[in-house]
Amino acid sequence: MNTDNKKLLFTLLMLFGLVVSIRIAWPLFQSGFLKFQGNTTVNDAVYWIGVCSVLLLVILIGAIRVDDKPAPSNFPIHDRKLVKLSMICASGLLIATGIFNIWANPWDLYASDIWEPRVLPSRTVKLDFYSQLPEAPEMVILGTSAAFRLAPAYIQEKLGIQAFNWSINGGKAPEILILLDYLAQQHPGEYPKVLVMEINESPPRQGYTLLPYSLLPFLDFWPFIQEIGLRASKAINVSQLSDALYVFRYTLSPYTRSFTNLFFLEDGYCDRINKDFSEAAVLQQVKLIAKCSSAAEVFGEDIENIIALTEEQNSSIIFYISPSLPSFYDSYMKNNQDYQRCHQMITAYFTELTLQHDNVFFKDYTLLDSINGLDGPEGFYDSMHLTQKNGERLVDALADTIQQAYTIAEAQRNTTTGGVK
Repeated sequence: MNTDNKKLLFTLLMLFGLVVSIRIAWPLFQSGFLKFQGNTTVNDAVYWIGVCSVLLLVILIGAIRVDDKPAPSNFPIHDRKLVKLSMICASGLLIATGIFNIWANPWDLYASDIWEPRVLPSRTVKLDFYSQLPEAPEMVILGTSAAFRLAPAYIQEKLGIQAFNWSINGGKAPEILILLDYLAQQHPGEYPKVLVMEINESPPRQGYTLLPYSLLPFLDFWPFIQEIGLRASKAINVSQLSDALYVFRYTLSPYTRSFTNLFFLEDGYCDRINKDFSEAAVLQQVKLIAKCSSAAEVFGEDIENIIALTEEQNSSIIFYISPSLPSFYDSYMKNNQDYQRCHQMITAYFTELTLQHDNVFFKDYTLLDSINGLDGPEGFYDSMHLTQKNGERLVDALADTIQQAYTIAEAQRNTTTGGVK
């Protein structure tokens, strides 16, 4: 390697190192170490670094000539050996990072469950609970964490219907459709008679990144390949490595604490260990107010596929919108034209579905008065998550609709030849 090439290599490496250092250090300087955990800015930086690394490699290949002859005495390692050693070290570092991230599994993306994840593991925990049920429940609750406090025990007491709460944090229609496919295969011939699905106006989360590892085979071929590739790439993500070190540190600490303030019962019910009302959480949820242009943009064809599956299984489904904290609604939603327009489109969309299908029901409980709910800390943890008391009042409001949906499903199964018994 001649002197000019060495100078070029040294200059490129120095510039690359400087740019990468600034790119990573700046978001850390702005947000602090704690926000580094799962920080999307740092995530983006990692992918940006990967792209720049490829570009740097292309530049080096095109600009630097590797000589066949030995290097000068003042540079004892042959150029080819130096390149090979660098590649081995870089590959070894990536492999070690990937193995550690998969082992620690801080984002609950892989099969490992040795350590408690940094994210709420509602998907894997409820999947384990459901797989242990001796028979399918008569009713399954679906949706986002807004449905966490719909208690199967209270439904059993009030309506005499055995239920399971499979609502998941951030759950959207594409992922719920996968869960419903799983229900059909887990207890063949014993599909739940009633599905209750909480919906909201938030745009759907793209992809199946949070789907439990064991449910990936339920995806179609191309989404399955894409998801496997995505999880493999995330294994070498520096942000996930940071979370993995966080998990490792606090799990081994004598002051070990839970990473979440939630706990789950075997029937899927979820409640909070910390019962305090959080004003900070209310303000953080302002960004969740929807801005959509149509119901199709929010739900696409997934809702139609969910309805088709329930009809195939001779089941009924109830869609509902959960109440919002009145002060939050009045401040951020009532006069928000984008939200109101979107909300009207969503309600019109689901109302039309109830007219088209005998087994489909829809209830809009956005306003707390519609369930005679409790305001403030007695009824809410934040702007959208209900306490147990409001969860029971929501079940009370849904009771007649649940009974009607149950009766329709039961009659359909009794009269349809070859229907699910």
